[in-house]
Amino acid sequence: MKSGLGLFAAAVVLLAAQSALSVRTPAPARPEHRGEEWPPMPYLPVEVNYYLESLCPDCAKFAVGPFDAAIKDLEQYMKITLVPYGNTKVSDNGTYVCQHGPEECYLDLYENCVLHYTGYDVKQYWPFMKCADAIVVSRFPNVDGISKAILDACNKELPPSVDPQKVAGCAHGSLGQELLRAARFQTEFLDPPHTYVPWVTLDKKPIGENFSNISKLICAELDRLNNRGPPPPCKKIMA
Repeated sequence: MKSGLGLFAAAVVLLAAQSALSVRTPAPARPEHRGEEWPPMPYLPVEVNYYLESLCPDCAKFAVGPFDAAIKDLEQYMKITLVPYGNTKVSDNGTYVCQHGPEECYLDLYENCVLHYTGYDVKQYWPFMKCADAIVVSRFPNVDGISKAILDACNKELPPSVDPQKVAGCAHGSLGQELLRAARFQTEFLDPPHTYVPWVTLDKKPIGENFSNISKLICAELDRLNNRGPPPPCKKIMA
C-alpha cells in the first residue's frame, strides 16, 4: 500500500514539475508577435536545359554573353542541365558525324566527361565551359587545332578535384561513349524536337531564338512558378 502511494506521490511531483517547466519555458513566440517577419520561403527553381555543340559559334556567343550573365545573377534560382550533342548525326556504320568536324566530335565527348567528373555542378564546370566558348568566339571559323588550344587553356579552369588526364581517358574510352549516347537520347527525344542550336528550354518549354532575353525569361518563369513575384535579383533585370 505504501508502495502504491509512493508511486502516486512521485507521479504528482513529476506532473507538477512538468507544469512548472511549461510555465517557466514558454514556446518561442511566432515572429509576428516579436515584430518580425517569417524567413522567406525558398523559390522553386526553373529547370534550364541547354542543348549545344562544342564548336557552334552561336552557342559560344550565347554562353559567354547572355547565359553567363544569367548564371552570375540567377544561378541559385535555376536547375541547369547542359547537353553537348546538338545536330550531331550517326552514320550507317555507327560513327558520329559532327556539324563542325572531327574536332567538335572529340570536344563534345570531352565536355560530357567534364560534366560527369564535376558532378554536373555548374559552379564546378562552368569556368571550363566558358573558357572553351571564349576561344571558339575568338577563333571561329578557324577550327583547325582548336581542341588542343581549348584543352591547353581551359583545363586550368577545372576544379582541383578533377584530373584532366582522367577526363581525357573518359573522352577516349567507353565512359565517354556512354555519356555521349545519353546526350544523344536526351537531344533526340526532345518534344518538340530541336531544330537548331543553341536550343534552350525553361521547364521543358523552348524559348525559341530569344537568347538575349534569357534572364528576363527566367525571371518571368520564376514569377509564374512561385506566384509571389520574382526574387530580388530580377528587379534590376526586369527594370
